[in-house]
Amino acid sequence: MRRRVCGMYFVLAMFNTGGGIWSFTGSLNDRFNHPGIIIIGVFIDAWLPSFVICRVKRYDDPEVVRVER
Repeated sequence: MRRRVCGMYFVLAMFNTGGGIWSFTGSLNDRFNHPGIIIIGVFIDAWLPSFVICRVKRYDDPEVVRVER
């Protein structure tokens, strides 16, 4: 498995540590990509229809009515 350059691997290489808590945090680091991708996907799935609806119904271009006194 190809190792990515990130903070945890830098610390492991710099201090020559391994095992125990370092292995655990390294495995957590490898698994954080999936929740991030899911969160971004949910955001896009919510934002895109909202954007289209606002453009179609022209909510961003309100009608201006002048009131005479």
